[in-house]
Amino acid sequence: MQITPLLALSSLVALVLLLPLSVANFRRCFYWYLFGFVPFYYFFFDLYLNGAGLNVIPAAGKSIRDIVWAFVLISFLIWYLLSEMKDHAACRFRDKSLLVLLYIFVSYSIVQGLRVFPQLGFFGFLLALRNTLEYFPLIFIPLALLRSRRDIERLMKCFVVLLFVVAAYGIVQFIFNIENKNFTIIRPDFAYTSSGRVVTSVFPDYNYLACFLILSVLLLLCTYKYLPNMAFSKLTMLLAVIVLLMTQSRTGLITFVIMVFGLLFFRRRVNQAMLAVICAGVLFLIIRPDLTLSRISTIGLKTDIRFAMWLFHLNDFMARPFLGHGLGMFGSTNLTLRVAAGGPIAGVDNFYITTALNLGLVGLIAFAAIIFHVFAFSARIIKSANDRFLRATVRGVGFALVSILIFTVAFNQLEAFPINLYFWFLIGLVYAIAKIHTGTNVGHKPAVQSA
Repeated sequence: MQITPLLALSSLVALVLLLPLSVANFRRCFYWYLFGFVPFYYFFFDLYLNGAGLNVIPAAGKSIRDIVWAFVLISFLIWYLLSEMKDHAACRFRDKSLLVLLYIFVSYSIVQGLRVFPQLGFFGFLLALRNTLEYFPLIFIPLALLRSRRDIERLMKCFVVLLFVVAAYGIVQFIFNIENKNFTIIRPDFAYTSSGRVVTSVFPDYNYLACFLILSVLLLLCTYKYLPNMAFSKLTMLLAVIVLLMTQSRTGLITFVIMVFGLLFFRRRVNQAMLAVICAGVLFLIIRPDLTLSRISTIGLKTDIRFAMWLFHLNDFMARPFLGHGLGMFGSTNLTLRVAAGGPIAGVDNFYITTALNLGLVGLIAFAAIIFHVFAFSARIIKSANDRFLRATVRGVGFALVSILIFTVAFNQLEAFPINLYFWFLIGLVYAIAKIHTGTNVGHKPAVQSA
């Protein structure tokens, strides 16, 4: 059986028929999407490839994730419109400056896409918008769904379970030499049997896996002691760190080391979980140094093609430094169009350089303004919130966002599914916690303080 456009269309029809049910139970629908469909989307593809005996994912099959996201977004809009006015008020930002910054960045990106519409064509234009802006509406969904401390606790429990499943499956793949067929097709030179690295089927690339592991571990390091089962959370983080080392992602390892030192600097103390995570990493390096040290040793200006590509694109940037060349002219969109046309493959592998090339300094500054506002807003919550769990969650979200931003220096995660989805969701989580924190400070019964 092959995934065809007819199958994609039938899937769309089925989702439309399910729309009333998803609107009536939108909270459950969204949790299934965030912790079920999103992380295991590629796992289902891997099962399909092995079961059908195929060597390539049909193009129509890749559109399923966009169809499902459109379904979730439409369900949210209908659910929001049918909610009572008090629910509408709960969805509003108290700080309107973020809305202004988002409006500037989104509208500027769309204008830049229309500017190069003749060169990209209709498909290229939609692809550019999809890669850059598809998941930014996720900022608003946590604001509407998460209304109490209990909702945040439930969310963190789901992250713990998801991280445990991903890490445990990665270790199973490593032990039993289970190969990810999807990834082997994309990068046959990085097949498990030849390199020994873990590339779990849950993600299409070892860098995606490493980025997810890092952001999840950082989130849990700040919040695990406020969750019901601390022992399970600690075990999950240990497994995640081991799998991170198994991936042999150079960007992931460097990012994780930077973030661990960042945690030590800001917290100024080492808790038991952090010490266990560091010891697990050191122990694994002692047992299997070949899996990680060999990868780290290949980092260099002459051995990594990314440095050469960044210097190569310097002239392109200087040609149009302020307004850029237009949305989609560089990065993932351009790469996809080149592959489809059979042209040469030359990616950028850096979100900031890609943004500067596409949107110029104006677009890069607009994005930086959003990030600055998020971190400044987070700092205010950490200083003023009464509830320690909410403060710890905001701190963990901040470290997770920083890890993604560092990761995008060498691997453009913000134009790639599913990390771009988690990025915008975590930003929305900060403002949802701000809403809950404000509620606890204006007469609502405060949450129980944890030691």
